Amino acid sequence: MAWSTPTSRATGFDVTAAIWNQDVVDNAIELRAGGLAISGQAAGYIPRASSSSQLVTSSALAFGGNALAVTPTTTTQAGYLQTTNNGGAAYFGIDNSTGGTFGLGNYTTIIYSDGASGISIAATNATGYLDIFTAGVSAGNRRMRIHTSGGVSIGDTTDPGATNARVAGDAKFGTTSNFSWVSKTVNTVYQAASDGFVVAHALASGGAGSSLVQILTDASNPPTTLRAAQNGIPDTGRASVMSPVKKGDYYKVADSSTATVTTTCFWVPMGFNG
Repeated sequence: MAWSTPTSRATGFDVTAAIWNQDVVDNAIELRAGGLAISGQAAGYIPRASSSSQLVTSSALAFGGNALAVTPTTTTQAGYLQTTNNGGAAYFGIDNSTGGTFGLGNYTTIIYSDGASGISIAATNATGYLDIFTAGVSAGNRRMRIHTSGGVSIGDTTDPGATNARVAGDAKFGTTSNFSWVSKTVNTVYQAASDGFVVAHALASGGAGSSLVQILTDASNPPTTLRAAQNGIPDTGRASVMSPVKKGDYYKVADSSTATVTTTCFWVPMGFNG
């Protein structure tokens, strides 16, 4: 059966069984079975309230097959789950005003925030950078910027250029401080867990013989390439040598002095694995 629009009847009109069955029984059955027509309705459209007493449908919200298709038409749609039209480009967002905003699309600014006291990420495609904030999105809370050049600035907004990094304040090497002095044993081979420097200090105590302190470092174990050396230290004199070491290479401070020389050496790592 199908819906049949009821006809208004005059006073004294005799309602036959056929009229009753059509206008009351069959129409009620049709409504119960889902036979509902709303203004603007088409296949796949989803009803929504246009007022406190009216339902409408439109192509802005519809099912296409098994998928929900959204075609936004305004920039002011709001809610915890929303889509908007930004200059003709679709935007999808999840917005919770109590903390938590996430957006995807061709938007001037795309922001994620897990609340006023959490971490926020904002990307601006007009200027082409990605900012990371703490405690809310504001210039004072900016901690890092990734530029379109590929450069990264920390605590700063100046673009250092492709593949470069810029740090405002002191750069931290090692684990918890700018660098650490790690004591090493003379005439012992070590492998560098990070880039760094090896430093040696020699103290002559007099006596016959000669002095020779060398730093050897390369990819071989043991290393054989001489990078720095000091010899002919005067009696009771002092001398220092230093050399950079590549991560993964081997290094050794070699003391082959025949005079009385006390040599100490240190490893100064540049990185978190040294």
